[in-house]
Amino acid sequence: MTALEWLESLSPWPRDGFDLTRMHALLAELGDPQLAFPSLHVVGTNGKSTTTRTIEETLLKEGVPTGAYTSPHVTGWAERIRVGGAEVDAERVLARVRAPAVALGATQFEALTAAALAEFADAVLFWLAIGFWTFKDARRRIANPFLVALATLLGLVPPYFGALVYMLFRPPEYLDEVRERELEMRAIEEGLAAGSSECPVCRAAVEPSFLVCPVCTTRLREACVSCKAPLEPLWQVCPHCETPVIHRPPADITGAFEGTLLSDSARRHAARPRPTRRRTSQ
Repeated sequence: MTALEWLESLSPWPRDGFDLTRMHALLAELGDPQLAFPSLHVVGTNGKSTTTRTIEETLLKEGVPTGAYTSPHVTGWAERIRVGGAEVDAERVLARVRAPAVALGATQFEALTAAALAEFADAVLFWLAIGFWTFKDARRRIANPFLVALATLLGLVPPYFGALVYMLFRPPEYLDEVRERELEMRAIEEGLAAGSSECPVCRAAVEPSFLVCPVCTTRLREACVSCKAPLEPLWQVCPHCETPVIHRPPADITGAFEGTLLSDSARRHAARPRPTRRRTSQ
């Protein structure tokens, strides 16, 4: 039996008379959803649905998340419950109240009213959650407090189009990432200004004026053939004596490193004392 078939099978008349005992108990089982939002109760003989729809449209035009519950319906049960100006999924809404309503013996009107109140509470909580997420995300991306407040208000615009607009136009990076990149760039600039660097083979500290590494003897720069000043790799002419630069083929760093290791091993092997052999005569 579907939720709608179950609702239609309920009696509209209570067995033990009209009172609010079952309704209070049913709402308590659902967590008292009627307390999660302010509400307007429209009563009267005629025109209740028209008045409710007018209030609903007015609030929606002002940007206020709105739910409406009317009775009776014309085309179907889903017509009675509207959230954000649209009808809800009656099967889903009724399924959540079916078990406690059966246990308490709720009437048709009581079950439907409790389902509407529970759906309104969920819609309000979802709206507030979107607004809170927009505020948290904007505060991490935007430094201007006015723009943060504006983005938060935009995220609260129903039916949640404001949050989609914010996600399309929000800054692409967090402020922490921007600050971290600025610190990295500052550290690189300070290192370049200090003029110190490392040997690409042994990682020893070398100066810009060094032609070779003093530790592993790797050639770092070429020298001008005329004034012997150190040259940068991209220079085409020496800035000191205006002599054209003749570039050598690039050095094999891997081979230099291996040669350094081999030369060190050879020196250690040569320095090792050799045992003397004694000859014996028979």
